[in-house]
Amino acid sequence: MTHRRLLAALSLLLLTACSTVQGASVLSRSRGKVQPYDGELEAASRSAMLYSGFDRVMTVSITLMTPAYQGALDAELERLARAEVRESLGLEAPPAEGLDLVLFLDGRDPAWEDLEDRSSTFRVELLEGERATPATLVRRLDEEDPTLRHLFPQVGDFGRLYRLRAAGVSSSAGELSVRIAGAPGDLVVGF
Repeated sequence: MTHRRLLAALSLLLLTACSTVQGASVLSRSRGKVQPYDGELEAASRSAMLYSGFDRVMTVSITLMTPAYQGALDAELERLARAEVRESLGLEAPPAEGLDLVLFLDGRDPAWEDLEDRSSTFRVELLEGERATPATLVRRLDEEDPTLRHLFPQVGDFGRLYRLRAAGVSSSAGELSVRIAGAPGDLVVGF
């Protein structure tokens, strides 16, 4: 009888270890209690991976700084009593004439992750239909900062976090995508 119980317990353990949770958000799940900020973050964010054969070339997570997301960010920083640090975090409100985004890039080779260097392996541009607009501002953020890790739970232990701006692009554009392209590959993430 005890062998059957042990076998049943092991079977249940294996079954649950190999299953996936459907309908639950990775962003919300990793943060415990779901806050209003989580919904806006999820609506404004996309993640994707690029592979070459079976090898991962890069993983990206992108959050568009839309007006709805900006409002949720302000409320979350107030809730955390951290509103005064918004600018020092590199999250000041974007100008009205462009679109900002926060991008986390984890490349197979860490040298590929330096988007601030003009000779970087990858270039980032926003696509509105057929029109491509390169990122005009590329600023690295402190991916180790606990407040930024709370605000962007998709940030991993490897990779780099950036604030990017594309002048003349609107978050209300009908067909909006972000392209990260270079010699190792080309990845387009649609919004």
